[in-house]
Amino acid sequence: MARDLPSYVSRSVRDVHDAARSNLVSTGALGVMATVWIVHRDSARRAALLRLTAAADALAGAPGDRVFDGVEPPQVVVLGVGGDFEAELEFAHRRSPRLGSARWILVCDSADLVETRRLFDTLPAEILAWPPDALTLRRRLVA
Repeated sequence: MARDLPSYVSRSVRDVHDAARSNLVSTGALGVMATVWIVHRDSARRAALLRLTAAADALAGAPGDRVFDGVEPPQVVVLGVGGDFEAELEFAHRRSPRLGSARWILVCDSADLVETRRLFDTLPAEILAWPPDALTLRRRLVA
């Protein structure tokens, strides 16, 4: 499913910033609270998570993107976990204190479920295997 999406193309810093700002799906206006943050290092999987959640008010980006700086905390963070987990661990460590009561949903490959539980054990999160079922994911967003 997500493998059929176009791969990330290198762009200028301004293009990346503009794209990140446009990742606020709703009115597109800055300052609007996104109730869901979709965070994944892989742009194709991030796009797939956006489609799976069908959230009209999602803010999406990679773990190191500045798009999450200075915006209101979401109600739910959907964090895709992959690779060496370093960027995702840093994101969770840096952001979780500021996000207060936001719920966390971690999405990882089924082979990484045990390691994800171990590494993110201090984060109160639900963990789903990739690819998550759309209906299950959407139910978790409103639970």
